[in-house]
Amino acid sequence: TISGVELHRMGQQNRLARYPLHMHAMGAAPTVRFARNSIHNSYYRGIVVHATHDTHVVDNVAYNIAGHCYYLEDGIEERNTFEHNLAAFVHPIGPVARGGQKGQSFTASSALVNPADTAAAGFYITNTYNHFLGNAASGGWSGYSFPNLPAPIFTSRSQTDIVPASRPVLAFNGNTAHSSGDEWSHGSCAYVGGLLQHSNSGQEH
Repeated sequence: TISGVELHRMGQQNRLARYPLHMHAMGAAPTVRFARNSIHNSYYRGIVVHATHDTHVVDNVAYNIAGHCYYLEDGIEERNTFEHNLAAFVHPIGPVARGGQKGQSFTASSALVNPADTAAAGFYITNTYNHFLGNAASGGWSGYSFPNLPAPIFTSRSQTDIVPASRPVLAFNGNTAHSSGDEWSHGSCAYVGGLLQHSNSGQEH
């Protein structure tokens, strides 16, 4: 458990695994908790759950965050609980996605490791088979973003036994959002859409 910690000016922008709080490739980890921490003025994300399952992220506050704030990284993360967390003042990285219903395409580069950060959200949910209970999102390109992943990405891309976009919602109850989606004309507090995948050349787009 990591609890009651203040993290200020943490994270290294556009460097994978350089986040303020990071659960990394732990598999099933039901005893792991990030609780009652504060993260502010982060250069890269807030709390990241990566290739880890059954954890608890509870009662945390994140403010002034670059890139997605609470973040499920590869799309294979399942049965985690995000409860009573706040994401506020979340900022996109790179050119802000403004394509409207026609959409835009972005490709990974050294200046934009994850193209989805052009539409940074308070809660970036690449796999819905998790619990999201009583969270609050303020600001950001959207409050809660649900991208379509036809296959896992990044270090889990070799896994072929899961299609993140087809997973059911485990729980999404009592969450709120406001002042989100003002970056583009069709913005909203919750956004479902956007395709995130690796190209034949291996780049994420």
